Amino acid sequence: MRYISCIRTSFVILIGLWMGEAQECGRPQMLNRIVGGSAASEGAWPWQVDIQTDSQGHVCGGTIISENWVLSAAHCFPNPNDISSYMVYVGRQQLNGWNPDETSHRIRRVVVPLGYTDPQLGQDIALVELATSVIWSDRVQPVCLPYGNVEFSSDMKCMITGWGNIRDGGE
Repeated sequence: MRYISCIRTSFVILIGLWMGEAQECGRPQMLNRIVGGSAASEGAWPWQVDIQTDSQGHVCGGTIISENWVLSAAHCFPNPNDISSYMVYVGRQQLNGWNPDETSHRIRRVVVPLGYTDPQLGQDIALVELATSVIWSDRVQPVCLPYGNVEFSSDMKCMITGWGNIRDGGE
């Protein structure tokens, strides 16, 4: 009986290895995009910003956390010391077209974790200091951040915002 149980266990492990993709223990498989979203109603996410460069246009999104600071990802700034071509747009609903509540802000500096090299290795976070303060309105607000000691349940739902494809295939 023990022999059959051992064979069954080995078979299940082999099937799991064959069907699954190998990844580092404790780290979820990283996907390069999010699909299945929906278009946001106007003004629904007043803390969402659009980060662009002169040469590339839209490169990343970010989140307003105060009048002068935006939270984004370190990989958006390959050289955080060279930010002259970057612009942050707040109050923006559409990437293309007219946005009546939009204002643009140059970046004063970008702060990334010491030793950050690759988003796959973690620490993919950046604090972006704006050269000018944002002005609060119905369409421009900071996100509410939790206190450091708050614990979230594993089944808690969250929302991710940004500009991208809402369907697989590029729409």
